[in-house]
Amino acid sequence: MKTSIKLFALLLFFFTVRTKAQTVSDTLQYLKTNFELKKANYIGKPFSRLLTDLKIQPTQSWHITPFRKKYSVISTDFYFLKKGATYTNRTIVLSIYWQEEIPKSTVEIYENKNGYLFTSDERTFYGNKIVKDIKVYR
Repeated sequence: MKTSIKLFALLLFFFTVRTKAQTVSDTLQYLKTNFELKKANYIGKPFSRLLTDLKIQPTQSWHITPFRKKYSVISTDFYFLKKGATYTNRTIVLSIYWQEEIPKSTVEIYENKNGYLFTSDERTFYGNKIVKDIKVYR
């Protein structure tokens, strides 16, 4: 009896790990196939178009500031994490490079207000920004 319970617990553990890995892989493939490889559909257009087409929404957003222009944001990383999860090397990231630099002080207002969570405020703020390039990675 104890052996069968241990075996069941072990199988359940492996199934859970495999399912999570599959979900990460599926998300990565979905974003690469539909957005990175088809980025011509989104470059030069407002970010709201890409957000509308996304079946899954990012959970966090972090700005990227170039070394020599510390007051400007050139791109934003959008993270796809499960609620309550933290960043790991398995986290899927959608990097959006902006046509025009965004003042860092403006971006930081939203990040500080919402704790880097991607909320409707960020959706509205980034929605009218023009996409220059798209990269997806893990």
